[in-house]
Amino acid sequence: MKYSVIDLETTGANREGQKITEIAIVNYDGEAIESTFSTLINPERHISYSIQKLTGISNEMVQEAPKFYEVAKEIVQMTEGRVIVAHNVFFDYRFLQREFRDLGYVFRREVFCTCKSARVFFPGLMSYSLKNLISHFILVQKNPHRALSDAEDCLKLFELIIKAKENVDQAFFAPTFDHLIPSQLVNFNFNDFPESYGIYFIYDDQNNLLYVGKSHNVRNRLKQHFKTFEGKKREQELKKLVTNVSFLHTYHALPTALAELHYIKTLKPKFNRANRKTRTRFALTVNVKTDEVGEELKVSSYKDETDLFYQFGTKKAAYYEKAKIYTEAFGVNLFTANFKDQLILFKKSFGPDVYLDKILKAYQKRNINLGDRVIEELEWSMTIEENSLKSIVLHRHSKDVEKLKISETPDMRHLLLSLLKKGKYLSQFKGNL
Repeated sequence: MKYSVIDLETTGANREGQKITEIAIVNYDGEAIESTFSTLINPERHISYSIQKLTGISNEMVQEAPKFYEVAKEIVQMTEGRVIVAHNVFFDYRFLQREFRDLGYVFRREVFCTCKSARVFFPGLMSYSLKNLISHFILVQKNPHRALSDAEDCLKLFELIIKAKENVDQAFFAPTFDHLIPSQLVNFNFNDFPESYGIYFIYDDQNNLLYVGKSHNVRNRLKQHFKTFEGKKREQELKKLVTNVSFLHTYHALPTALAELHYIKTLKPKFNRANRKTRTRFALTVNVKTDEVGEELKVSSYKDETDLFYQFGTKKAAYYEKAKIYTEAFGVNLFTANFKDQLILFKKSFGPDVYLDKILKAYQKRNINLGDRVIEELEWSMTIEENSLKSIVLHRHSKDVEKLKISETPDMRHLLLSLLKKGKYLSQFKGNL
């Protein structure tokens, strides 16, 4: 097996919109260095001050350097039939793939990550950055953050890994490891996850929940997460932080959707955006202490779970209901320009007590009429047995508890999901993740 140890310097960490400023390749046959290649590359874009300070590569240095397409052929020839070796290999490998794709060429090679392999063969270290690994093994970095120096250091680390591997009865071959798994995710195997319905949970090293997701094939969905090398910045950050993944069997599309929504809304994982926010509810309540006409009924954010009156999904809906009550009490349109003037006349004509009594009666009448439509009185619970979601239970504030047959009908699915989206979470949830 032959190898090409590579290192890149770039204009930024995010591959989208960023370019290569320097590349180094050290060809190695497993025993000795065969050839070396190193050059600055004109990125055809500005290099920021922070990157210049980090790498020591300035805009002036790359002004006369070759552009990527001018060295592309040599890169292909040097790496042909070899395994690409690098520290955090997919950073460099995907940058190269993107550059070649822009030229209309598909660049594919086997890869080997010294960072992930170092975690396997040298466990227990505080840090697995190239700098700290080199320092740990009493090696001296010549010129950190320059491509050739880093490539040579990576080769030294690679040789140490080969020696550590010699005691294992298995031929040393790069694809033995699944390098698609983030390097800090130790003892992880895709085969430990089901190819069926389920909820998965992604945690960081402090056991903080980072992300909750669902899929009809959990194993494939996790592969998509970890193989998204050119995703958004948020996705790349999630990959860097993940240290543990667990899952929950759900067996069916409907409870899968319900359980995911429950966890997102109640636990609010950092990297979940959709469905994370709880919709604000509004209530229409009596404000008997006010002397200001038109404010006898007050629209406010719904907080008191004991409030018996109908709650509204929007402030507009609450004001619309308020208008209907005043119309029923006095026959006056709430939205007319002189609405308050008319109420002042009614208050003087009937007297304060009768005036308020008419409003309360209209309020109570509307409340009664709306009573049968208060679907928010329904509460839901899920039963978990042996890490598996088995059933959904429905009850309406009563002792009688009914088993709800899980149905895929659009009406049933819409009802259940809409209840949760309105903020009525699963009232009972038991089981360990």
